[in-house]
Amino acid sequence: MADNKKYYYLKLKDNFFESDELKMLQSYSIGKNEGYVYSDILLKMYLKSLKNDGALLFKGVIPYSPEMLATVTNHGIGEVKDALGKFEALGLITKIDNGAIFMNDIQHFVGQSSTEADRIRAYRSKLDKVKKIDSVQMYDKRTPEFRDKSLEIRDKRIDKTYSAAKTAPSPAKAEPHLPFDEIVTFLNEKAGTKYRSSSAKTKKLIHARFEDGFKLDDFKTVIAKKTDEWLNTDMAKYLRPETLFGTKFESYLNQKKGVDPSDPWNQHYE
Repeated sequence: MADNKKYYYLKLKDNFFESDELKMLQSYSIGKNEGYVYSDILLKMYLKSLKNDGALLFKGVIPYSPEMLATVTNHGIGEVKDALGKFEALGLITKIDNGAIFMNDIQHFVGQSSTEADRIRAYRSKLDKVKKIDSVQMYDKRTPEFRDKSLEIRDKRIDKTYSAAKTAPSPAKAEPHLPFDEIVTFLNEKAGTKYRSSSAKTKKLIHARFEDGFKLDDFKTVIAKKTDEWLNTDMAKYLRPETLFGTKFESYLNQKKGVDPSDPWNQHYE
């Protein structure tokens, strides 16, 4: 008899635990288990969100509460609430008004393909739309099938275009005219650093964010928010291009104000 069940899996890179966020989580003590409790909770939340494109929804409809997450992760409610606060502070999750929780980086852990960038952009677009909706009624059982069919049609179209483009001669690429100097100068002025706008790695990060659709003012907003929050704290060492302009850029841009700059961990899940 054929097995028609769908299987979901999490694909992690070998440097997953080397990210700034995971190092910070694991270095934070929490009783005897220390910060490894947080990484265990985080991985279990990623797994629970796979079926709903990063949304933590029980049966695809009901948002997981901290109490529900404590049950499914096999951790205490206090540990879960504390972990959720830290995940939100680090930009690992987004909590919207209707109570739903989204795992911000889930699209980086579902495999690689020539259309990976398109999947990530589609996920971000979906998340932006969900943030504007107060009800979770949009999560009906037809949504995954409709979504998968739309992605399949789109991917075939994109792959066909991509294949045709591969046979055409590639013109020499000119360096894009982006405000590298203005962005890095603004960072150095705000954070008291001496980063160079000529750095290839920094240029690559800035270019990637512009490719995602962000603008100069978005960079200045992120820099201003994070320097106000992290400057003169233990987090000041993370006021650098690879952290600010990396995969958490959109989370930093949309971060709510009111964070205590003297204690970046002092955020609790209400």
